[in-house]
Amino acid sequence: MKPGVAARLHASAIVAQVLDEGAHSNLLLDRDLPLRPVERASTHRLVMDTLRWLVRTDQVLAGASRVPIADLDPEVRSALRVGITELLLGGDAHGVVDSTVEAVRQGGAGRAAGFVNAVLRTVTRTELPIPDPAAAVGAPVWIRDRLAAQWSTEEADAFLGATLEPAPITVRVRPGETLPVGEPVEGIVGAWVVPTRADVARHMVMDAASTAAALAVEARPGDAVLDVAAAPGNKTLALVDAMQGGGFLVATDRNPERVAVARRRLVAAGAEVPWVVADGTMPPFSAGSFDRILLDAPCTGLGTLRRRPEIKLRLDEGSPDRMAELQRRLVTASLPLLRPGGRLVYSVCTVFAEETTAIATEFGGRPPHGLPGRVWGGGLLLAPHLTASDGMFITLLGG
Repeated sequence: MKPGVAARLHASAIVAQVLDEGAHSNLLLDRDLPLRPVERASTHRLVMDTLRWLVRTDQVLAGASRVPIADLDPEVRSALRVGITELLLGGDAHGVVDSTVEAVRQGGAGRAAGFVNAVLRTVTRTELPIPDPAAAVGAPVWIRDRLAAQWSTEEADAFLGATLEPAPITVRVRPGETLPVGEPVEGIVGAWVVPTRADVARHMVMDAASTAAALAVEARPGDAVLDVAAAPGNKTLALVDAMQGGGFLVATDRNPERVAVARRRLVAAGAEVPWVVADGTMPPFSAGSFDRILLDAPCTGLGTLRRRPEIKLRLDEGSPDRMAELQRRLVTASLPLLRPGGRLVYSVCTVFAEETTAIATEFGGRPPHGLPGRVWGGGLLLAPHLTASDGMFITLLGG
């Protein structure tokens, strides 16, 4: 097989699964693909670039193809999206066209090879249209407009532009451990950026913003602590470490499969934590049972676009409001579980105002101290354009 063809063949298949079947890019790319390391790296890059730039890519594809995008065969549509994205990002025109056409043949859609060749060559010969402002930052129009309305156009574009860059590999270093490689993240104790996963195979990959959310709890030895919606358990382990083996910590999640996975991960890390399968809107605990509560609530996930770019393609204009309604129910159910003077940390890995500042205002939130980020409407905002981390909003309730 010609160089580059295997990577494009696998990338096209993964893009089709993500966009046409609702699969998750991170899970598909984490599989043990039957590729050499260089091909695996190329596949990862092609998939992520295509998903990040799909809005722009589809505008170009629509102008270059005589067949509407929705009417293209899935394997042809996916191959064209991968190839056009690579062309838009400066790939060698001859190599991209040749490898993409060959990948289509190898993938069993050889009857469309001539069509794919014609479309890609049209793209290489035609002066590309100037992208509209949203496509220029890889976003659906409504998302850019929503962020511009709550911040400013300049900050919306800064955030969206930053989400087009690959996320660094970040881990949380447990107390007493050291790393021979990497750099600590300024202002977030325990968070380290490392060159490759191979350098930190035994450490838990965890974005610096997630470590910040766990630090905001300020769990102490002797505290009674509840972690709501806790799977997959990364922040739970951070709470274990903060409590230094003292006190009582219980973790809950409504999904039994996720609980089972999280329990195994923590046991492997040497942490025996009681897990309860429970819906956070109906917690099975008595009022006033806990000194500290971490509610890292389900959300639209817009802050994780660097890692899961397909999220922006699956949301609609009603998504923030729908998630905010669930978040209100979770906060309303969790606050009574605090003891007098206790603290509830509400965090979400998104940046929509409906899920962040609106919740903080409604429940009297205040920003945590001692962490990097920008104070925003009763909470603290971390984001790729501000802190080089995932987008995360943190507010303190109660106390």
